[in-house]
Amino acid sequence: MHQPMGEDLRCSTEFSRKGRTVALTYDVSQRVLLQKNNKQPTSSPIASPTAPPSEKPTYDPTPEPTDRPSPSPSEQPTTPPLDLSGWEAFNWSGETPAPSRSPSASPTPNPTGEPTSEPTGRPTSEPTNEPTPAPTTAEPTPAPTTAEPTPSPTPPPTARPTAYPTRPPRTFASIPDHDCLRSYEGMMDSMTYLAEDHPHLMTITDIGDSYIKANGAGGDHGDHNIPEGGFDIFAINVTAPDGPRTSEEKGKMMLLAGVHAREWAPPELLARFVETLVRGYGVDPDVTWILQRSEIHAILYVNPDGRYVSENNDPDLEWRKNLNPESCGGGGNYGVDINRNFDFMHADPNGASSDPCQSSYHGPAPESEPETKAVADYARALFPEGQRKADPEGMMDEPFGEDVAGMFVDIHSSGGYVYYPWGVKDAQSPDDEALQALGRKLNYFNGYRLWAGGQPDFVYPASGDASDWAYAALGVASMGFEIGDDWQQDCGTFESEVVPNNLPALLFAAKTVARPFWTIKGPDVFDLDAVQADGEILVSAHASDGRMVNAIDDFPDFRTGAQTVAKVELYLDVHPDDYSEGDARWEMNALDSLFDADEEHVDLVLSATDVSPGRHLLYAQAADSDGYKGTISSVFVEV
Repeated sequence: MHQPMGEDLRCSTEFSRKGRTVALTYDVSQRVLLQKNNKQPTSSPIASPTAPPSEKPTYDPTPEPTDRPSPSPSEQPTTPPLDLSGWEAFNWSGETPAPSRSPSASPTPNPTGEPTSEPTGRPTSEPTNEPTPAPTTAEPTPAPTTAEPTPSPTPPPTARPTAYPTRPPRTFASIPDHDCLRSYEGMMDSMTYLAEDHPHLMTITDIGDSYIKANGAGGDHGDHNIPEGGFDIFAINVTAPDGPRTSEEKGKMMLLAGVHAREWAPPELLARFVETLVRGYGVDPDVTWILQRSEIHAILYVNPDGRYVSENNDPDLEWRKNLNPESCGGGGNYGVDINRNFDFMHADPNGASSDPCQSSYHGPAPESEPETKAVADYARALFPEGQRKADPEGMMDEPFGEDVAGMFVDIHSSGGYVYYPWGVKDAQSPDDEALQALGRKLNYFNGYRLWAGGQPDFVYPASGDASDWAYAALGVASMGFEIGDDWQQDCGTFESEVVPNNLPALLFAAKTVARPFWTIKGPDVFDLDAVQADGEILVSAHASDGRMVNAIDDFPDFRTGAQTVAKVELYLDVHPDDYSEGDARWEMNALDSLFDADEEHVDLVLSATDVSPGRHLLYAQAADSDGYKGTISSVFVEV
């Protein structure tokens, strides 16, 4: 089925998955949001290394008109039904994206010949190849049930966000031979450009200094090309000013990338997530309400000194750590592993090295490195203090419960993993039910294996890492991604797998940030659609308690997905968390007349005459038989 929705074109199909019939929807519209122009901005608040323009390739998002034909609809694999009408903007090759829920069958060999299981954020190993199921012939959908909605006053139409003028398009410097990955310089220029075009949505803040900037370039750095003055570390905040919540009331999500210098793809993926949010506001319904109710904080380069070394020296150097030269005596192995330097189980010998010349050296003390301190201070200021434990290590076996707020995501490469606590030991955390449910649901989008205590893919421990620290010390839902199959990811895999498989996962995670450990246990809403005909608005959707959490082949079904869907509620222009008596809300109807299964098809018919003219936002949320309410899906409807 093709259903036009404004500028979008969505396609839906059905296939069988673990004995279930799964209906998926995806957007195949092509938008080009970044275009070619070589003009540089006259000023930028972000410091970046300079290089002659002739020596740097450029990241050019303008479509190539004739190089490669777009695949036909029959050749395109399906992707989970999350409306991401912005991520196609970065498909500048001109091809329709071909998302896959499976990671690549085998990783690209390490150029040095060393095993790629050396620790990054978590270790790299060969991902499992999971073929995409072939689509099956869809059964005819039963005729919608006409329901008499509960009378409620209709609110005025949803206001459209203020349109801000944008400047002429331009290109940005990219890494040599990796024109899909912006260089540090090109990335900082592009983020400054985006923030200046969207000051109402995006701010950039200096949160600290790199090692070289804080301490100077003294010491033995060998013969490496290092940055003379070091760098500031910047955090991006994306949020909408016109929502119903103040900053203190909004949910918080914090994402890191660029912790390990040789991992080139994570900052690019995180930047595209930022761009998807900024460009999607007022266009994509889910992006719109997420930004109205949440703040998304992104640190693209935690380790900018190391990134400079990685980009400006022989790529075979594969620089990982920061540029602290103490104790190791220079050469190619000095520095501190920032992802072993956080203040939780720091220097545990089972998960880090005490040898300054080893790649996983934990540093002389917790948060000894200015990069670690900048991230930790920013996170402590961001997330609620009242939900923290007095003694994180001594109380590590005590659960936080279901009322904590906030989400922390650390993006690394490579290997194809979703990881979550515990990482320091092969044992489940006291909040494993929620964390595992979240990991399983993220797997639904990217097909990545679960790297956590108690899982079959737990390979070895990592102590003092950011993910365990954020959960144990701050009480937030904490996850990590190991994306792709190479530290210096090729553009073909990045564009065809890494981006389309992980942007929907990140957007899904952003839906949960207000109360992640509770929300993740509820049923999810798929394929929400609203169609007008003959003076009526037909709203339809699927709701499932188990489809996402039980999607991993050869894994037993999980307890959070074992309940029946008890109801699906539809809200008009009011987010379910803001509902009060008198707002417009209806219960949708099960197509088989009974809510008696873990998956239900639902619909509702509204009279268009009862809704004021203009654009409105419909929210749908399902509840299960245990009372858990899951993630919210939304759709714009024009009356």
